[in-house]
Amino acid sequence: MFPRKQSDQGTSRWERVRKAAARLKPVAARAKPLAKSTRSVARRQLRKTRAWAAPRVERTGHALEETVAPKVSALLTEAAHRIEPDGHAPDGQDGSREQASPEREPTSPAS
Repeated sequence: MFPRKQSDQGTSRWERVRKAAARLKPVAARAKPLAKSTRSVARRQLRKTRAWAAPRVERTGHALEETVAPKVSALLTEAAHRIEPDGHAPDGQDGSREQASPEREPTSPAS
């Protein structure tokens, strides 16, 4: 398709854009208050939803702390004991400050 010349159309592209914008202005003017009221309704609903959810989330957190967390902790502790070599705590975690260097026997003078 060949582009039309300005003289063929009778009006320029800018003129058509201006006319379309003029037709849309009343529609936009009606939509603007609706958008503002929708925004305020959405804000109110968001606050209500958060107020409804917050105590439930907190209650769930406490329930997990009291029921699930001790079980998970016990399972992790049991697993740690299972993987410990010879049932001993890993170095530095048994509470003692002993050094891991072997004791030396006194050496006798060479004769």
